[in-house]
Amino acid sequence: MGAYILDFCALRAHLVVEVDGSPHSRQQGYDALRDQYLAGSGMRVLRITNDQVRHDLPSVLLAIRAALKQP
Repeated sequence: MGAYILDFCALRAHLVVEVDGSPHSRQQGYDALRDQYLAGSGMRVLRITNDQVRHDLPSVLLAIRAALKQP
């Protein structure tokens, strides 16, 4: 989207799901600018970590489902 590559995107729901690994802890400024751009484009960003996906996938799926239901 724009100059950014998204991990997952549900266009109709205006939802971006970003799966963040340890490199993201060193690029918080970049992520903030990216999130601001996405919000300005009408998108919501749900950030989850690699560890959440690996160790608690059911909770990740519930969070995504809940975000998809939000207006």
